[in-house]
Amino acid sequence: MKITLPPGRRRRWLLLIPVLLAVIAAGVAWWLAQPSAGPDRPPPAANRPPPADTGPAAPAPPKAATEAPDIFAQRTWEPPPEATPAAPAAAETPAPPPPPEAPPLPFRYLGKVDEPGKATVVFLLRDNEVLAVRPGDTIDRVYRVVRLKNDEVFFLYRPLKIEQALPMGAAT
Repeated sequence: MKITLPPGRRRRWLLLIPVLLAVIAAGVAWWLAQPSAGPDRPPPAANRPPPADTGPAAPAPPKAATEAPDIFAQRTWEPPPEATPAAPAAAETPAPPPPPEAPPLPFRYLGKVDEPGKATVVFLLRDNEVLAVRPGDTIDRVYRVVRLKNDEVFFLYRPLKIEQALPMGAAT
């Protein structure tokens, strides 16, 4: 006898049969993985006879580290009592940070022009840019040319108010 199903029901059964087989296979695998009583294994705890009373009760074993905390324990919003801190050791105080330093000068000395009756003009190179500066000039609101003295150009690094010197005739 041949059973014929409408196409919609047939497709449903073709999808349902592998799912049912997979569920049955998973159940069998789980059942086989369960410990069973045998000559080499003790019976499960549910089937084990109760222990004989041998005297005073032993203390309860300590809680395992993996045991979940008691979620119904009493809680309070008050902070825990503060422990009295030990006397601070002098060696524990950190050393003060070093004073800030200005970055190295980004200029190279190219030359200077001395004209009688006028301020000396110094030519500097920064990256690929040539700068002509005099004492009192400010470069990019960061460096100010303070003075020219003894073959040195003195700059003030304005953010930290630190003075730096650039030797004339030396490449830095």
